[in-house]
Amino acid sequence: MIPGKERGHSNGIETRRRRPAPPLAKVRLVVLLSFFAGLSQTLLAATPGVEGRWGPRIKFTTVPISAAVLPNGKLLIFSSWDRFDFTSGTGARDKTYSDLYDPATGRVTEFRVTQNKHDMFCPGTALLEDGRLLVNGGGPHVTTTSIYDFNRNQWVRRASMSRRRWYNASTTLPGGGVFTLGGIPDDGVGELWTAGAGWSVLAGAPVTPMTVDAGTNMPRSGEHPKVLVAPNGKLFAAGPTPNMQWYDSAGGGSVQFAGRRGDDIYAQNNVTVMFDVGKIVTAGGSPRYDAAAGAHPPASANAYVIDINSAVSTRKIASMQHDRSYANGVILPDGRVLVVGGNGTGKAFSDADAVFVPEMFNPDTETWTPMARQATPRTYQFNGGIVAGWPGVLGWRWPMWELRRQPRRRGDLQSALSFPGAASRHSRRAYRRRL
Repeated sequence: MIPGKERGHSNGIETRRRRPAPPLAKVRLVVLLSFFAGLSQTLLAATPGVEGRWGPRIKFTTVPISAAVLPNGKLLIFSSWDRFDFTSGTGARDKTYSDLYDPATGRVTEFRVTQNKHDMFCPGTALLEDGRLLVNGGGPHVTTTSIYDFNRNQWVRRASMSRRRWYNASTTLPGGGVFTLGGIPDDGVGELWTAGAGWSVLAGAPVTPMTVDAGTNMPRSGEHPKVLVAPNGKLFAAGPTPNMQWYDSAGGGSVQFAGRRGDDIYAQNNVTVMFDVGKIVTAGGSPRYDAAAGAHPPASANAYVIDINSAVSTRKIASMQHDRSYANGVILPDGRVLVVGGNGTGKAFSDADAVFVPEMFNPDTETWTPMARQATPRTYQFNGGIVAGWPGVLGWRWPMWELRRQPRRRGDLQSALSFPGAASRHSRRAYRRRL
């Protein structure tokens, strides 16, 4: 037995329970920060209500590579076949380490998911309308699909995809299906998941329009397409390419050019958040995914507002105060967007030129305000979101998906999990049906 943990079994999953963490201070922003090597306790105080405040860190048993806020208010995180590694080491890559965090008690419980034979490292993720979490693909290059049921605290394997995908994007549709696109290695077409039927290939929905203008500077341009559900029920791909696209999952799928994102660069790893119905803010990014330190182009501070409620319109707004790639954007209940972390180099697995000062985007003034400084760099593999009953939770994750409830108006947002990039969102009509 590991000190401070209890062993047990639940639903065929090996569990370990960590002693409750100290009570969290009820501050303006509670932020969860994690590292491959573990966590420590640090509190940075700032002027409450003005700059925000960073709360105590929460110690997980594994790296929170992926995360989802569940309908019961708990936070589910999972990593890979190893707690702290995904490439080297020994052991079969047929399992995933996971933690369940309860903010009401501060308790972290570990699960080792073995029954699905699924390494869920950097997969597609989509929160279904009944609150279950669908996870498809992962490392390295798998077709596997698993679903987590929060009511039963149980992972179940479902029908596999036709294509192997890793670093793909998955988006929940208003009708309850899931659209997935991109990833590596991918032959360039999307797939549609429907309950009871599994996956079907959408030959008319290629990823090519998202990658054709990447050039030699973007060898991984098929990863992390920023795909959001528009008010008209179609899918809007906001990037990373500045050539935006409309996707439709009906029939065999289709894609249509939607205009350019102003004068923006090819902004991989940027922040893309729908802050109001049909209104998107994008910020930062880098024209290259990764390269040797000396060859990597700098990140951007560009920011744009895209309105997709009728004809697509794009406006360049005030830039962020810091160049950022790998940053995270979290929508707050009042419609503002908090952008945290990132670095100015755009290089993965590097804290060089890390940005320590978060910025708050105000949609009314379309301006950026600096917030309380972080103590530790938050760069590659970083995530964030809002947990019901708490102002905010942020963690360590590759910034890829946003899973959140779509507000009908500002102030309606009850819970959110934000991963900059492709998103799982519902149209206003679908959200009303859920309520």
